[in-house]
Amino acid sequence: MSKVMLKVMPKVIPKIMPKAMLKVIPKVMSKIMLKVIPKVMSKIMPKVIPKVMSKVMPKVMPISRTDFAFPGR
Repeated sequence: MSKVMLKVMPKVIPKIMPKAMLKVIPKVMSKIMLKVIPKVMSKIMPKVIPKVMSKVMPKVMPISRTDFAFPGR
């Protein structure tokens, strides 16, 4: 980095960055998300689903008791 660059960059970057970011971020995010979401989901879902189900099921199916739907609880 030359001295000129160091002086210019702080002025230039703020102007360039917003435009670059708007183009770059969506592309980057969409790639990251496609990789991350499945991993995150596969970890979260086993924990979340039973909780959600145990709350939802009694409302959806009041006939079948929760202890019937979830043996061992």
